[in-house]
Amino acid sequence: MKRVLFGHRGVGKTSLLKRHATYFREIPHFDLDFEIEKKTKSSITEFFKEYGEHEFRKVETEVFNDLIKKNDNFVIALGAGFDISILNASIEKVFVRRATDKDGRIFLNRPRLDKDLGPLQEYEHRFQIREPIFQQYADRIYEMPEGVSESNILEKVVLSGFFSLVDAFYTLTENEVVSIETLQALYKNIELRTDLLKTETISYLLDKYPQHNWLVSIRTNVRPLNPSKNCDVDINYYFSGCLIVSSHADSIDRGISELSKINEELHLKLCPKIENFSDLIKGYRWQQLDPKNRSFLPRSENAKWKWYRQLAKYFQKMNFVRSFTNSYDQPSVSEWLILPEQRPLNWAALLGEGIQASQSPQIHQRFFAERHTFFTAIPISIDDFKNHFNFLIELGLGFSAITSPLKESALQLANSKSETAEQLKSANTFLIEKSQIQAHNTDLEGFQKLASIIQANESVAVWGGGGTLAMLKSVLPLAEFFSSQTGRLRNGEKASGHYDYLVWAAPRSPSTGWPEDLKFSTLIDLNYSENSPGLEFAARHNIRYINGLQMLKFQAMKQQKFWSQSERE
Repeated sequence: MKRVLFGHRGVGKTSLLKRHATYFREIPHFDLDFEIEKKTKSSITEFFKEYGEHEFRKVETEVFNDLIKKNDNFVIALGAGFDISILNASIEKVFVRRATDKDGRIFLNRPRLDKDLGPLQEYEHRFQIREPIFQQYADRIYEMPEGVSESNILEKVVLSGFFSLVDAFYTLTENEVVSIETLQALYKNIELRTDLLKTETISYLLDKYPQHNWLVSIRTNVRPLNPSKNCDVDINYYFSGCLIVSSHADSIDRGISELSKINEELHLKLCPKIENFSDLIKGYRWQQLDPKNRSFLPRSENAKWKWYRQLAKYFQKMNFVRSFTNSYDQPSVSEWLILPEQRPLNWAALLGEGIQASQSPQIHQRFFAERHTFFTAIPISIDDFKNHFNFLIELGLGFSAITSPLKESALQLANSKSETAEQLKSANTFLIEKSQIQAHNTDLEGFQKLASIIQANESVAVWGGGGTLAMLKSVLPLAEFFSSQTGRLRNGEKASGHYDYLVWAAPRSPSTGWPEDLKFSTLIDLNYSENSPGLEFAARHNIRYINGLQMLKFQAMKQQKFWSQSERE
């Protein structure tokens, strides 16, 4: 094996390398940054400060070349700025990416690269430059789940290529054709799109591998080279001979209208842009009128419907997993392989807004896998949550974790409520049995765990709070509470100016302000995302930083205990 792992800053290449070494114990593994530090006898940060980025890149290349000369087999984790264009074809190039790459990351202990920019803008600037390069030179992409930290069989299966995916299509791109035989072993169904592949490439694949299950998708004004092959034609280029007709109109009403004009006995594929649950339900109802001959594949700008695409595995013919294309609503291979072969009686999900960085699916994965079901994430607005939660129950939702800004509304939807949920006037956990919703709240126990480091005589300021104010006040009755929008104390009194702790409980939003006139020694962030405004504030002011991951994990343990009560009854 000759493999390199590369990706954006902070994606988790070093921790992945350690897990990778447990999957392939016979192969030498190297962290290039660590090897550079051994050679220079200096930390990366110190080297950057003394010699600059240009000199660092020279040493980086020298150390890399020395490693590959001395080792016949290797796996090397590269820094985000390594020039991957210099790698030869014998080295497998694995682009490690996460869904949150595009959201930005802030670092407390890494060298600054563009000091004229803010910490988040610095990352975003480099991301825009590097993303197309990474896609261009990658041989394969590993979509790493958020929060994976321990070796696990699913990751080993994906990185080893010891799987055969038979119930979803993989969309081929031109750069991957050189690896086609490897891909054929992994994916029984491969889509050949005329807007992504050259005409001669499609012809070559159909002729050379006639036994493979190809889907030729006509997305341009090009007729299939062999009409007898299985093909899917966009309705804008419709002609007789294909077994599938698709509409990609943004409007769902227009798409349904277009497909209603097809008189032949064909499979109809509806792929509109969907932004709310009302239209999602409309598409689902359309598909369910003839589930054997219809498929509904909603699209969005920000991956709102990945959970629906996962669930569709069990009730429609045509499904797709994400490849090199930027179809973010398509599940990754890992997100597809966690799904049980047979449709479970019920399933579980995190509900909320801005949850793409959540580690809850990873934390709860094993718990639900042992129960032969799965846990996913559903981005949902307050209005859709209030008006269409019953639709999720109809689809089989049986367990849910609930996050901002839905917690107060969640309590109103519940049929029964725990004492803690009543006390806090909000719920972060649902157990649904026979359409009856039982609500609980584990925020209190989670925050008590996180805040246990605060001593009774230490001063505390809370910035923001929203729907968690009742919980925060019950744990920190002596704290001073600030509105993150006005910057003033909620009780109207004058602020003291210096505090031992700042509890950050405000979202990243245009209306969220910064406590610039106050001083703090330690910041406790209820968030744990890598672009949290609390993290940014701590980085700018060199404040000791503690994120909310410990709180999340403790909450999750308590949620699982609550969900388990259905097994005891």
